[in-house]
Amino acid sequence: MNTSDDTTQIQPEPRRLTRSRDRVLGGVGGGLGRYFDVDPIIFRIGLVALTVFGGAGIFIYVAALLFVPAEGSERPALGVRFFRGDRGVLRRVALITAVIVGSGLLAISSAWATGMGAGETVACVAILLGIALVVAAFRGGARWLILPALAIAIPACVVSAAGVDFHGGVGERSYRPQTVEQIQDSYELGVGHLEVDLRGVRFPPGDQPLELRAGTGAIELLVPKDVCVSTKARIGAGYVGALDRESGGVDVNWNEDSASHRSTPRLVVDGDVGLGALLISEHPVDEDRGFDGGGNGTNDACLTPAA
Repeated sequence: MNTSDDTTQIQPEPRRLTRSRDRVLGGVGGGLGRYFDVDPIIFRIGLVALTVFGGAGIFIYVAALLFVPAEGSERPALGVRFFRGDRGVLRRVALITAVIVGSGLLAISSAWATGMGAGETVACVAILLGIALVVAAFRGGARWLILPALAIAIPACVVSAAGVDFHGGVGERSYRPQTVEQIQDSYELGVGHLEVDLRGVRFPPGDQPLELRAGTGAIELLVPKDVCVSTKARIGAGYVGALDRESGGVDVNWNEDSASHRSTPRLVVDGDVGLGALLISEHPVDEDRGFDGGGNGTNDACLTPAA
């Protein structure tokens, strides 16, 4: 007599992506960590990085809040119920939208206040929110404070690290002096595009100092072909192009101390841009072709005696 053992094999439940109960905000990072079996801090750091550099992290997080269900919940995700016509979710969608808009306004305000010289006040607010979060970690609740804390702290850190200064106004400024006497000692702009066109000026032999400052945006300096240009510049994050040379990146320190013949006029430029670009060229920059400073270049103008 043959006997056979009936064994029932319990199949493991398929993995399901849900938002974790062990959450900082909405449980997205915790859920992703559990689904891929890695430390959720990796996803949390990644989402913050994507938020700072381009803002994609906000859209990813909101999409997960709307379409990924909460752990242990049998109800469809909020976004699914919304598209099915459940009016009860409209209030939550409006709340999420309000939080995102409010955080964006906080970030803009934080960056602007720091750039206008109120960085110490912004730092104090961020510290107070951090203390509140520490207290909440022991007493429970108030985890929602992490969103405004990040919205205040991250822009302030970026603006402060880049040395951005928003003094000088906002918009587009263009200056075209025709004589040396009309050239200002310094040109400054907080946010926008600053153009200083010196091609109509006939410079005498010797040095002509010029300061250029911009918080965020671009400075475009147009110079005559027969003028030697000596450039010292600091770019918090961005790009600098001076005639026949260029560089870019973070914390760019440019120092091109070009010597000139005593009969040759020399323009001594001191530039500072927090976030953006400093361009020194013999002709307006062509947006299609990119930066091309000019045919003569710095060395030719500086080493050739004036006629």
